[in-house]
Amino acid sequence: TLSRQAGAPSLKQQADAREKQTISNVESDPLVQSVLARFPGAKVVAVRQPEEVAPPPAISANVPAGDGGEDIAFDHMIEIDDDF
Repeated sequence: TLSRQAGAPSLKQQADAREKQTISNVESDPLVQSVLARFPGAKVVAVRQPEEVAPPPAISANVPAGDGGEDIAFDHMIEIDDDF
């Protein structure tokens, strides 16, 4: 259907606006401002979210005392099931 009313911004326009706002927020951070001041002409071109860090693997209960655990093979690792 045709309409004379303006529609909502496209998904691309919405994503671009969010990215522009994110960059603006990052550039207003005092630490980022100090870095940009230190490097004339530098600018923020993209902002990435940090990757989620995986928890460390569980250590086997079969490791002898005093072993330090440096040489534990993955086939000796245990997995805890919370659904018991």
